[in-house]
Amino acid sequence: MSHDHKRGGDLDDPAVLAALDADLLHVPDVVPWAKPLTDRVGINGRCLYVAKGPSARHAAEALGRRKYWAVATVNEACLIVPGAINWAFFLDLDAIANAKPAWSRIRHLVMPPVVHSGVLKGAGARPDLMLPDLPVDRVRIINQGQIASSEDAIDEAWACGGMLMTDTATMGLHALVRLGYTAVDLLGHDGGVGYAAGLPALSQGKDHTPKRRILESVIRRLEGPPHYLKARFLQS
Repeated sequence: MSHDHKRGGDLDDPAVLAALDADLLHVPDVVPWAKPLTDRVGINGRCLYVAKGPSARHAAEALGRRKYWAVATVNEACLIVPGAINWAFFLDLDAIANAKPAWSRIRHLVMPPVVHSGVLKGAGARPDLMLPDLPVDRVRIINQGQIASSEDAIDEAWACGGMLMTDTATMGLHALVRLGYTAVDLLGHDGGVGYAAGLPALSQGKDHTPKRRILESVIRRLEGPPHYLKARFLQS
């Protein structure tokens, strides 16, 4: 079975994918600079999961309305979510660097061992080498490469037990489910054009509708066995 990953090398090795535990998100401890993501939370935990879309401006309001077991974010969304953040997900070196003002509020920064880098013109970069002040004691690694943003790639990853990791948002959602969160409220995963106020200068005018559709496709799979996720979009 082929694996249509965007990055080459060991991250695309089928043996690495085969080592993934579908229940506990167990990954081989082959990354010398950070720990694998193996934590497991209690049953029936609800998580607020915030991305960068315009509705992310309602994060404080959502946190005030109900108590969440955990708060998770996508890339720079951690900058506009108040208070402690349990899980912050990244695939891009620039996003990790931009999020530095929030690092002290993040319990776990979750990323692959090699991330995208605009500085290196798209080549992969080890975050610990490019960002020497990164708090590596709080970094958790998902040791898998990114898959293509297509239904075929999602089907293939799902069939072999791999992460549905088309982008940062889908990587984070699948990780949260494997960590044991049974209900996830999504905020800022809006699709369309635009970002929430208060974020660094980002590429304006980009249409995120295709990513929203892929996210909905991933949710449909996670809503079935073995996870039975309860997911809902807030203020979108």
